[in-house]
Amino acid sequence: MDLSNLRPADGSKHSDNFRRGRGHGSGNGKTAGKGHKGQKARSGATRPGFEGGQMPLYRRIPKRGFKCRNSKEIVGINVSALERFEDGATVSVETMIECGLVTNPRDGVKILGNGELTKKLTVQANAFSAGAVEKIEALVESRGDLMLKTVRKAFQIEDIRKRLFYTFLMLIVVRFGSQLPTPGVDPTYIQNLLASQNNGAYSFFDAFTGGSFTRMSVFALSITPYITSSIIMQLLTIAIPNLRKCRKKVLREERKLRQLHVM
Repeated sequence: MDLSNLRPADGSKHSDNFRRGRGHGSGNGKTAGKGHKGQKARSGATRPGFEGGQMPLYRRIPKRGFKCRNSKEIVGINVSALERFEDGATVSVETMIECGLVTNPRDGVKILGNGELTKKLTVQANAFSAGAVEKIEALVESRGDLMLKTVRKAFQIEDIRKRLFYTFLMLIVVRFGSQLPTPGVDPTYIQNLLASQNNGAYSFFDAFTGGSFTRMSVFALSITPYITSSIIMQLLTIAIPNLRKCRKKVLREERKLRQLHVM
């Protein structure tokens, strides 16, 4: 054994801040740094926090709250803070750190919807709020996509869907009736008569009716009589009290039906 070259046994655990050696020559005295007799000089000394069997301090102090092991600390960034980037840029967590928008991403970065966003950006983050998604996609989507989205939302409402179907049906009926000729009327004679007049009013009226006037179809006047009669009836309700009462009664019944439909 070479006492001048002592070293720990192979595979043993040791600390590098304590000089290996025994006795006075090691520099740690005869007790090797463990002090004199007592419990702490023996192997298997008491653990930290042990107070001899009495209630330890860490159990005497009341607990306050708790920390969930599965909780995550998310960094929130509003869409208004993304205005510092160029239009059409790709925004990621790395680019936010480079520009100083985020110092420590922690467990993730979430984009929030506070503020306004005017630039078209491609945003890449760990999470998005509903408001942020709506504002970002509103700039990314084209006008055609927005129109289709609006029409799709409109068809999801039953009342609007019924009104749209009724309007489309009326348009089909009017266009079909504008092509049917009126029995007993010669459309050629009407066309020659209008051509001989050289009056721009007839041409304007024919264009307004979609060409139905020169063909003298069933719906030659299009919806013009309906519009005219509606205006006349509204004016008559002001002058005739009985018509005003009838109109109020009709409006009252429509309101009741609408309330029943909602219920």
